[in-house]
Amino acid sequence: MPRADEALRVKRLLFAAGAATVLVQLVMVRELLVRFSGNEFVIAVIFFIWLVSGAIGAFAAPRLGRFFSATGERLWWLALLLVILPQLMVGAVAILAPILTLPGVSAGFYPTLFFVILLISPYCFAIGVFFPWALARYAPRVSGRGAARIYLADTGGGVIASLLFVLLLVRFFSSFTVVVGGGFVFFLAALPFMPQHRRARAAGLFFLCLAIAAAALLRFFAPSPYNGRIVSARDSRFGRIEVVKKAEQSTVMTNGRPVFISQTPALAEELVHYPASLVASPRRMLFIGAVAGIFVEAAKYRPRTLDYLEIDPDLSRVLLAGGLVVPVSGLRVINRDPRLFLAGSGDKYDMIVIARGEPETFGDNRLFTREFMALVRAHLAPGGVFAFGVDGFENYLGPASRQRFACYYATMRSVFPEVAMIPGRKTIFIGSSRRPRLDIPGILRSRGIVTSYLAPFFRGEVTPERLRYLEDAVRVRNASLNLDLHPAIVRMVLDHWFERFAGSPFWFAVPVCVFFLLLLLRASPGEYTLLTAGFTSMAVETVAVFAFAVFHGYIFEQIGILISLALAGIFVGLRFGAGVRDKESRGVILAADAAIIVLALLWAVSLGRFNDGITTVIILFMTFTLSLASGLQFGPAINLSPDGPNGAAGAFGADLAGAGAGVLLIALVILPGYGLAAAVASIAIIKATGMVRVFSAG
Repeated sequence: MPRADEALRVKRLLFAAGAATVLVQLVMVRELLVRFSGNEFVIAVIFFIWLVSGAIGAFAAPRLGRFFSATGERLWWLALLLVILPQLMVGAVAILAPILTLPGVSAGFYPTLFFVILLISPYCFAIGVFFPWALARYAPRVSGRGAARIYLADTGGGVIASLLFVLLLVRFFSSFTVVVGGGFVFFLAALPFMPQHRRARAAGLFFLCLAIAAAALLRFFAPSPYNGRIVSARDSRFGRIEVVKKAEQSTVMTNGRPVFISQTPALAEELVHYPASLVASPRRMLFIGAVAGIFVEAAKYRPRTLDYLEIDPDLSRVLLAGGLVVPVSGLRVINRDPRLFLAGSGDKYDMIVIARGEPETFGDNRLFTREFMALVRAHLAPGGVFAFGVDGFENYLGPASRQRFACYYATMRSVFPEVAMIPGRKTIFIGSSRRPRLDIPGILRSRGIVTSYLAPFFRGEVTPERLRYLEDAVRVRNASLNLDLHPAIVRMVLDHWFERFAGSPFWFAVPVCVFFLLLLLRASPGEYTLLTAGFTSMAVETVAVFAFAVFHGYIFEQIGILISLALAGIFVGLRFGAGVRDKESRGVILAADAAIIVLALLWAVSLGRFNDGITTVIILFMTFTLSLASGLQFGPAINLSPDGPNGAAGAFGADLAGAGAGVLLIALVILPGYGLAAAVASIAIIKATGMVRVFSAG
């Protein structure tokens, strides 16, 4: 056993390492979300590369130990590397992302994948090596109970750091400052292992100062990631808001995606006058989101009620304070989630319009589902209409666009008796209770409404031929419905993501599948348990992120909360697992497996059966409880194959590899293709195979 003071120093070092690495992970997720037009799929790619690189490092640690023994001095140099690399990573995101991607354009799958690998895999590999080396420093041979106690220190640091990040750091400090602060704490914890040689100390401090200075310079001289100059930027609870100016045009970006362009008069006219012309007296209007000039056009009808619904108060303030949205008499700005607002309101509207882009994320998709459309219809006055715009039709619809348009049409028809599609700058979908007249210029003339774009160009764009083509294109047999728990549009966006950049996931998926199959075939019962435990913990976290997006519409702030909760669950599980004796290990693993299976199945059954408030409580409860059950298995699983540091390194690697498989399979395959309930049920299925493996090993 190690000396008490040596063991305490190692635990402090691992606590600081856990805190620093979680801070780096949270910062990098947010930075990469912004630079790569963030959606949940980008989060999945980041987590996958993070976990698999760490697993490779853990598996390599014992082999590296044959050439480099885990002395205290080498542990210090490795810790110093883990302090230096994040500074450079934050700077590299700022300067390399604009060079490797087109300004303001979402990158394809492979550019995103390769950039993330290039950026974070060296750091994650070093993390994977660091834990087994620290464990070897703690004791030449260690039981599952000892390994769980050491892992407990690392996880405890992560819990504290993630809570600080969510409650304090993210609100008052920049990403660079957070990373430097976390690195400083890590550096202090590593000081007892610093080499005694004066030159080695001086070299280490020199490299650290050089890295901080280089990272600061990289961020200072970084080019704009957009085709224009960033004139303002701020972080809100819902994302990063940046205003980009080029010549006379201003574009507002949230998380790297354009949500508002200052010069779109044609779109404003279409979104207002197409639905308004189909209502006898459009005096009560609700707009979810805004485009330039939309309220000026709406004011031409002299509405009694003109509500602008925007979930992010910072975004509405940016638009109004910057003159990008022109306020008109009677405009009421409401900063609430659209679904919660409508669910708690008794107001009826003559027209409800979604004045924002199509869904690219699970959070955006919740405004285009059958459930939301049913909520909208309940708040329409007799003769009222619901409308939104869709990109992708000039004179022809490709296979992917045809499928997408058919899904929108089928979803609307499941709620509204009549659905009209009017082509223009966007194709405007309009749902109503009766078939609309499409002599829109004549209707506007009769009401004395003057337009600059719509009247002169309507006859050329809305021709009988184009209308018939659209109607024929969307009448697809067995067209998918877009549902809260089965977001068909998001799956189509993912397909379009690959199709648009001519990139198939096949060449990525094949080597990944081979890698995990080899791990499963070679895994001992203990390693197989940890593979499935890692899968469970990360799958739960991934499902929680996606479910939160579905039911609440945003995840920018909640990522930190959900990671904190998952880490807290793992921490509690590790704490109980550290007290399990060798002879009790198999029984504890089987009991935890059974609990995970039952809880996962209950979660799958409960989805969609309660209101958003109860659903949120269930998400948080399951995130903590299932993570606890996964953490409980760490120590007992090592006891099934006690091979000293090599076994602990393999166990740590198996846990990370299983987590990587979980995020990849859940986020990129099951969730888009089969929905949330199937994703949760898959956790039970995977854990059942682990239970059979341990039970059969008897």
